[in-house]
Amino acid sequence: MDFKILQGCINSLKDSALIRETSRGMFQRVEVKEKLEEPMPRTELAKSTIAPITDRTLATAPTKTPIEILSEISARVVALNGELKKIASDIETAAIVIEEGMAENEENLGKLKQLQSILKSLT
Repeated sequence: MDFKILQGCINSLKDSALIRETSRGMFQRVEVKEKLEEPMPRTELAKSTIAPITDRTLATAPTKTPIEILSEISARVVALNGELKKIASDIETAAIVIEEGMAENEENLGKLKQLQSILKSLT
């Protein structure tokens, strides 16, 4: 077993007050103390936080057939596909604009180099 893992386990047990170090490298279990307060039982907690389902809520919930559900999902996918095509078109337009800008920068760089060579020849 890796020493660092063992050391981490012992440190977490010490932090939880489950063991104590009596002397260097020697550990002893700590006696477990009873809790004074008991937490609320789960059944009471569940009853207090969950609203009961009434017949009225069941009657108002629309029931759909699996075919209707699939058709709604299909319509959402088609709409999403349209959005993806628009996004792809926007990305393509941005790439064209960037490419044109890069071509313009290359032309300006050529003019700058030409100007530098003319200035060097004058000096």
